Amino acid sequence: MKKSIKRTWRGFKKRLKNFSQARPLPPPKHLILYDGYCKLCHSMVRRVLKKDKKRIFVFAPLQGPTAKKVFETVPKLFAQLDSLILLENYQTQNPLVWMQAKGVLRVTGLLGGWYHLFSWMAYFPGLLINPFYTFVAKRRFRLFGTTSCLLPDPKYKKRFLE
Repeated sequence: MKKSIKRTWRGFKKRLKNFSQARPLPPPKHLILYDGYCKLCHSMVRRVLKKDKKRIFVFAPLQGPTAKKVFETVPKLFAQLDSLILLENYQTQNPLVWMQAKGVLRVTGLLGGWYHLFSWMAYFPGLLINPFYTFVAKRRFRLFGTTSCLLPDPKYKKRFLE
């Protein structure tokens, strides 16, 4: 009787050990292109990094080589923008492109939590929600200042593309 208890305990310990091992997370699905010189953009990136528990976002500055590669495949209109651009499912053939206020609101929807309450506004016409975004974007350097680069924590380094 004692031997059977020991065997079951060993089997239980093995199953528990296998269960508790860290499972690999799925690869990131969404790319956020942000202005690498803007402090407001950097604070937004830091906030998304903290709240993104599923690790579905990766980040790249608009001035980097990743953005240049992306701009070769998307229409010229997007390449001229210096605002936030979200490429949803960016590794697929047809990624969804969200920009300006709609991009910010879509990020809030993908983050989940109480941020999700704001995501429904992403479906409003751009004429209604982009004026406020444009007002802040034109004045962001005066209001928040500039910076040279965002140095991420080492634990987040893999989530930044060049």
